[in-house]
Amino acid sequence: MGATRTVYMDGRDHPGLDSRYYQGHSVGYWEDETLVIETTNFSDNPIGNIFSIGSGAEKKLIERISVDTDGSTATYTFTLTDPDYLAQAVTASYQWDYRPDVSVSSQECDLEAAARYLQD
Repeated sequence: MGATRTVYMDGRDHPGLDSRYYQGHSVGYWEDETLVIETTNFSDNPIGNIFSIGSGAEKKLIERISVDTDGSTATYTFTLTDPDYLAQAVTASYQWDYRPDVSVSSQECDLEAAARYLQD
C-alpha cells in the first residue's frame, strides 16, 4: 500500500532506542528453512497496534515465514509484544496460498470512506 519495508539480512543489530521508526527496524535471519524477522524500534503511535491501541518504545514483532515443501503454501506466524499497551503477547498464524492467478488491486484509497475510521 505504498510503503517500503526494509529487512536487513546482513547480521546487523538494531540501533539504540534513540533511533525509532514508524515501521520499526527489521532484521532477518534463517532458522533452518524458516525466515525469522525481528522488528523493534517502533516510534510511539496512537494507533500503532490495532483498533486504536497505541504502541510504545518496547513494542517488538517477531515474524516467522516458512514455505511448505510443495511450494504451494507458506505459513506466517507472528508474536507481538508491547508492555506499554498490551497485557500479554498476541500470537497468530496464517496460511498463505500461492495464487499466481490473482492480481494486486491498484485501487486508490477512498479518503471519505477511510475518514469514517479516524478519531478526532
